[in-house]
Amino acid sequence: MALEVIVITGMSGSGKSVALHALEDAGYYCVDNLPPELLGAFTALEHAHHGHRAAVAMDVRSATGLPLVPRQLEQLRAGGVAVRSLFLDASTDTLVRRFSETRRRHPLSSKALQDGQRALVQTIELERELLAELREHSQVIDTSTLRPAQLLGYVKSLLPAAPDRLNLVFQSFAFKRGVPLDADYVFDVRMLPNPHYEPLLRPLTGRDRARGRIPGPAARGAADAGAHQPVPGPVAGRHGAQPPQLRHRGNRLHRRPAPLGVPGRAAGTALCPALEHAAAPPRARWPVRAGLLFNE
Repeated sequence: MALEVIVITGMSGSGKSVALHALEDAGYYCVDNLPPELLGAFTALEHAHHGHRAAVAMDVRSATGLPLVPRQLEQLRAGGVAVRSLFLDASTDTLVRRFSETRRRHPLSSKALQDGQRALVQTIELERELLAELREHSQVIDTSTLRPAQLLGYVKSLLPAAPDRLNLVFQSFAFKRGVPLDADYVFDVRMLPNPHYEPLLRPLTGRDRARGRIPGPAARGAADAGAHQPVPGPVAGRHGAQPPQLRHRGNRLHRRPAPLGVPGRAAGTALCPALEHAAAPPRARWPVRAGLLFNE
């Protein structure tokens, strides 16, 4: 496979670092502020290490070697290297505002000038003159109205489209050890049977082939099946048979006798509001947090 090299040049403060980060995220081997004299040696070294994609950033900090870049790019193309040159530019007003916001000095700023604003404007114009030849041989990207996130997406859109890949990582955890910090979605599945206590699932590691549905009570044995028997019938009370009610305690259900009827009232007669409220079973309190959890 032929080596692909992207050369990023442009004005200081135009977003070359952001563009280089976009290429690095896309899988390019990136080098910032590479001296132009080492461009040929760098591509040869990268080709010897079986590299396929590389990106270098060169700017006015290597002003003495900038006139050599156009000729070196032609030599690389003649040698079978796919070379693409990007030039990032911005208006002078935008560059002045960015340098004022970051409080950084321009690489060509001179200490001899007393007026800092005037010095910055002059150095920007001087930089344009030094990079004029490179601008003519490159694809120009104007970043005056682009935010860093927009520039990041625009540079990625210029690259060859790679097949979309979605990476899913499933991780089980216990709340007592803390929620994973890098989790995007957390699901609480404590209402599901714990595989550790399932005889048929305990020897599995989670990487085995699917065994189908979780085995029912009949396959778990008589002891386990007894826990899934239906609730017995009505419980006899002092005033006759009373239907049992369920009380929620955490994730378990416990039976309790229903409130006894009031003597002297006919069956089906409504009780007073206080007694009706007391007789109503409490609502189930299920966890509302999401998480993929087993009580380990």
